[in-house]
Amino acid sequence: MNNLLVENDLSYLMDNKKHKKLAKNIANLIKKSEIPLNEIYDIIGDLLKKDFEYFMEAVYPMLLAQLRMIPMSQMNEMDEHILKKFCFLEGEDIIATFFGSISEKKVNSTGRIYLTNYRLILSGVQVVRSAQSKMGYGPGRPGLIGMAFRSGITRHRKAVRRAITKALRADIGSLNLVEWGYYFPIHEAYNIKKTKKGISYSITVETEKKPLVMSITITPIRLKIQRKEEFLQLKEHLQSQINELLLKFQ
Repeated sequence: MNNLLVENDLSYLMDNKKHKKLAKNIANLIKKSEIPLNEIYDIIGDLLKKDFEYFMEAVYPMLLAQLRMIPMSQMNEMDEHILKKFCFLEGEDIIATFFGSISEKKVNSTGRIYLTNYRLILSGVQVVRSAQSKMGYGPGRPGLIGMAFRSGITRHRKAVRRAITKALRADIGSLNLVEWGYYFPIHEAYNIKKTKKGISYSITVETEKKPLVMSITITPIRLKIQRKEEFLQLKEHLQSQINELLLKFQ
């Protein structure tokens, strides 16, 4: 299969806002593996460079729905390839990887969480709590975020990006870095609390209108393949790692 032809076809779909077809075609490429997976991930990275905001809002939720039966190890591999090659700042490293949820007021995110020395990144499903409870949507219905709350989430993401940029004293936009997954800042946190299930903290983010207080709760989730004792030890270790970073960047 000719990589250039594949990339041109996907770029055409991207340019013409054919997000459903684009998500389906990318998913088929990954499932069939007719092209080496790392090359497919590079193609995704190039698409993100074209317009990562559109990709994240319209394509990403549908792509993850198409890939829900893919082994988690392969999803981790895709996440790490794209994050490290297209999203990370110089000196940014993954400290810990785990499955869990990150809740913040109206928005709940569930998936693979990457704790770096600069931020939290979640690759997975993001839904609006109120709509989830009223309409019966859950982690298996990733399209909800695009239907119910897209404009608000877009403003939210931009505010978080500015907060991370300010904290790192680096203009992420000028470095031609893209976004993959959902980002959560860890600088200047307060109200840091360890809970039975995880850890919570608050951060005040400046927006175009007024300061936004983000109350973030991180909850590791036990996988079926994990023994209870193993998970409890992991959770305790993760709490300590997250708490240490939050205190470091206060």
